[in-house]
Amino acid sequence: MEMQTETTHVDNKKPSLFGVFTSPGLQFERLRERPTVWVPLLVLIILWALDGFLRAISYDYEPELIEGVTLEQAKFWGMIGGTGGALIAVPIGSLISAVIVLIIAKIAQKKPTFKQLYSFALYASVVGIVGALLNSILFYILGFSISEKTPELTSLGSLIESEGALQGFLNSIELFTIWSTVIFAIGLEKVVGLSKRSAWIISIAFLLVLIIISVVTASFSTSLGGM
Repeated sequence: MEMQTETTHVDNKKPSLFGVFTSPGLQFERLRERPTVWVPLLVLIILWALDGFLRAISYDYEPELIEGVTLEQAKFWGMIGGTGGALIAVPIGSLISAVIVLIIAKIAQKKPTFKQLYSFALYASVVGIVGALLNSILFYILGFSISEKTPELTSLGSLIESEGALQGFLNSIELFTIWSTVIFAIGLEKVVGLSKRSAWIISIAFLLVLIIISVVTASFSTSLGGM
């Protein structure tokens, strides 16, 4: 009886947002039973805002300055936009992710609640957001002057100099992006109830889509730059 009571108590624990880094399977199992939204949403907004602020103060605005706008003004509005954007990006981005997973669940004839899916979207995004923040901190500490084309320091693009489609491909091969793919696959299995095989196929498919978008975008940008 004592062992049974202890097991039930453990199973009833709330999921830990940062526990996703070390024990994603356990956290998603807890999330399935006790989905939480407001605390992880607030934490992720704060992390995203910090990332946006650091990138804004590290950004090289001079090549993009328009007439009548000073460098100080550009930096100020960059910080406002980078920080305030978190209030929209995190909740709306998580909502879109939850809707996509809901469609997948419907096709697979699974019946998770929308609260479970929204909570899953939040928890699954923590690795990517922390990864972006870590890169922003490194950019700031190392004194990098960044632009839209600057690769994350945790990507292959930071190690191999390239242009065009190859640059887009190398930039998309990034540590935290791949880690997020693994987390997403585990969550699809634990929260949505998909088979391990289906969860991995879907997660890798999403990663491939991101890589293709990165390659196409980089190619298009290079073509415009050469005109």
